[in-house]
Amino acid sequence: MNVKRRTGYPEHNSHVMQYGSIKELSNNVLSVYMGANSNKQNYVLKSDHISITPMSTSLQAINQRDASILYLQTKFSQAPKGYEKWVKAQQELTKEIAYRNHLDRNIEAIGEILFGSNNGVKVLKTIRQVGQPLVDDWDCLMALVGIYKQHCGSLSRYGIKHMRAFANMCNAGVGKDQMAQALTNACT
Repeated sequence: MNVKRRTGYPEHNSHVMQYGSIKELSNNVLSVYMGANSNKQNYVLKSDHISITPMSTSLQAINQRDASILYLQTKFSQAPKGYEKWVKAQQELTKEIAYRNHLDRNIEAIGEILFGSNNGVKVLKTIRQVGQPLVDDWDCLMALVGIYKQHCGSLSRYGIKHMRAFANMCNAGVGKDQMAQALTNACT
C-alpha cells in the first residue's frame, strides 16, 4: 500500500507501466525470452534439501540463491569428462553442496538444542500471520546473526534463507547467551 501511495498509482495494482500494444507479450513469462540451449540439460535444486535433479528442457525460473549452484552444475556437466576442467568443476560443485548441507544441518541442530528435537524444526520454520512483521525485535535478529557469524562463519547468499529461523528464535525469546551456548554445541 505504501508503494501505491508514494508512486501515485493507488487505483492500479502496480506502478509498473506497459508501453506498446503487443498484448500477447503480457501473457508470457519472462523465462520465455531468456533463451535456452535445448541440446543441454539444465539443473535446479529441490526446495529444502540439496540434491541436484534435472530440469525440464525448457528454461524455468530458479531462486536467486541457487543460481551459483546451477552455474557450477552446468560447468561440471559441460566439461570434458576426465579432464582437468571436469575435475575442478566437480570439486567446486562438491564443495558448494557440502557447504550448504553443513549450514542447513547447523541451523537444524541449533533449533533442536534450543527447542528440543520434536519442536526445533517446527519453531524455526513457523510463518507468522499476514500483517505481522518477520521479527518483533530487529536488534535481537542482528545480534543473533552476528553471534552465528562469530561461532560458525558467514551465512553467505545461500544462508540468508535461514533468516526466518533467526527471527523465530528472537520471537521465542532466545537471548544472546542462550544462542552462544547453542552455537558452541551446534557448530563444531
